Amino acid sequence: YTDSADIVISDIKTLTFTQDSLVFKAILDTDPKSVTTKSSMGTKSVVVKTRLISAFFIDGGTTAVTVSGTAVVTFAGAQRKLIRFGNRALDDAADAGESEFSVQVAIEDNTPV
Repeated sequence: YTDSADIVISDIKTLTFTQDSLVFKAILDTDPKSVTTKSSMGTKSVVVKTRLISAFFIDGGTTAVTVSGTAVVTFAGAQRKLIRFGNRALDDAADAGESEFSVQVAIEDNTPV
């Protein structure tokens, strides 16, 4: 999510879940794994859904998982650009940037006793 009026999230480049030495890369080079989906690209609020692999739940109890990644951001309204002027190609990526993010998520054991 971005609260900037001039910025939209055009894609999620990477998304990684980390718990101690366990690492699960849900998105790598903008390519989601089969258990991961992305939606609402090009808006201020992108949705990523994934299923965590079972190894994250083995220890039981409450354990923190770090969710980190890189979002590709562009200026709002930048969908139409001049990319060629005569026989000279212009740099199309000049308006794009990347922003890293990280958040801690608690995993709780909801197994009935």
